[in-house]
Amino acid sequence: LMMGHQNTDLARDFHKQIAAKLTTTWDAEGTRALGSRFDHQFLEYISSFVLNLQRDKALDVLAPLISAVENHPGKITDFMRYLILAENNRSDSSPFWDLWSAFADAICNTQWANELDARFSVGQGLINTIFLNIGWDSATKHWHRLDNHENLVDQFAMRLAGTSYALKCYCIYLYKIGESALPRGFIVIAESLTAGDSNKMLADQDTVLSIEALLRRYVHAHPQTLKRDAKIRIAVLAILDHLVETGSSAAYWLRDDFVTPISTPKIGSNKPEIA
Repeated sequence: LMMGHQNTDLARDFHKQIAAKLTTTWDAEGTRALGSRFDHQFLEYISSFVLNLQRDKALDVLAPLISAVENHPGKITDFMRYLILAENNRSDSSPFWDLWSAFADAICNTQWANELDARFSVGQGLINTIFLNIGWDSATKHWHRLDNHENLVDQFAMRLAGTSYALKCYCIYLYKIGESALPRGFIVIAESLTAGDSNKMLADQDTVLSIEALLRRYVHAHPQTLKRDAKIRIAVLAILDHLVETGSSAAYWLRDDFVTPISTPKIGSNKPEIA
């Protein structure tokens, strides 16, 4: 592929034609399409190519793939993973977040976005990937390319508020690499729980464990940060209440810590530690 000529009309047209050809092939193969190593190679090449373009030109090249979000979320999951990995290897600016936003918008306009919690939902893999959950190394605690763009992920999560699977993916994102979105992220979690059936949403243990871990970090180490902002304080209390209602013993003790004034010593407390 014409990787060394990103700024030529010929190179851009070539990559756009490849993207269009891929989607045409997927349409012909339908749901039986398993993909090939050539699909993966082309998607990887395209992901690296577009990050060297200006916003509008990159979006034009990717137009066929953006249009494929509705019918081929599994294929676009592969592409988004390559796009994130390509961005991770860059040190200079790129249109990554403009491209990310275009795919996020496309997702919200699909039919399957309304059925994410269905047993055989087709879009869960793409939802997890758009939340930047790509199996980061355990040593990775923050993604440098996320800086100053956390609000975009928050806004996307709010567009899917009330959806169990989206909340799960958002909480995992916060726990893995998105802690810079906290403590504001607690408002997103609280509003999502309020928008849906909180009991069903907290039936997933991955969601519960992620939220409990995030709350421990702040309730124990930065309580005043949570209490200083009224919206954040109210959100944290709402989350704790939801967790307690579903039987979380960790949330019970965290709520007790959170509502107890720091200046008031707990004499004779034999409360067990929370691991």
